[in-house]
Amino acid sequence: MWIWFVIVFFVLAIGLTLGGLSTFMRGLPPIVVLIVLSFYFLFFSYIGMFVALVSFSWFGFRFFDIVIVICSFLFIIAMIRSYHPAFGYQLFYKPIAWILASLFFFMGLQWGTLGYGTFFTITMTFFFTLAVFIGILLYNSMLMWVKNAYVAAVIPLASFLLVTVIKLL
Repeated sequence: MWIWFVIVFFVLAIGLTLGGLSTFMRGLPPIVVLIVLSFYFLFFSYIGMFVALVSFSWFGFRFFDIVIVICSFLFIIAMIRSYHPAFGYQLFYKPIAWILASLFFFMGLQWGTLGYGTFFTITMTFFFTLAVFIGILLYNSMLMWVKNAYVAAVIPLASFLLVTVIKLL
């Protein structure tokens, strides 16, 4: 039962972070980002889950935890490097999109290794979409409270870094 809790907690953290980062994008409205990210999450996590279910997996849960944490650190570094004060975050920049795709794929591989199937992936997509929506609302309202735009832009990544370090434990 604790594995399910850890997975849901991490999916919610990713959703809140991506929702927060989408409020700092100047090119696309957040609702478009919400829809694109939800389909992106569903597609790559479902492929990872399917690959793990149809193939023999030699790797365990902890191995995929480490790979997911490495992808998360790469994502945080890439997002910090892509931030521009005038344009915000570049979430759909090619290297960042590939890092996100690999992160979602390895999450799906982990779920498939545990034996979770299609219903679990669709449920996690629902949780992810809800978390992105809540992240958009939360960080959009936070922009009114925090006067420094740089501090407000780093808060989603700092919270995701904390959750990523907790996932290693």
